Amino acid sequence: VAHFQANYLTLGSFVFCIMIYQHTSWLLAVLLLLGVWAYYISRGGLDTEWKPLILGVEVTVSHRLALMYASSMALIFLVFGQSLLVLLGI
Repeated sequence: VAHFQANYLTLGSFVFCIMIYQHTSWLLAVLLLLGVWAYYISRGGLDTEWKPLILGVEVTVSHRLALMYASSMALIFLVFGQSLLVLLGI
């Protein structure tokens, strides 16, 4: 059964990549997210020693990651939102 699930995952990923390639706004959103995450990681965003203060609150790695995840999901939903809702049947 796991072999067939891997085939479906591979096929679904391939179709998803083709869909992203065919929609310019989706491709730009994915490239933007990849660039932002690469910049974040290269500048030490995952450094546990760096704890900036924002409005008197110490921002740890988990806070920064949660913010990055939430903003990434928000951008994905804004760009892919209509298609995701159609796929869910809403």
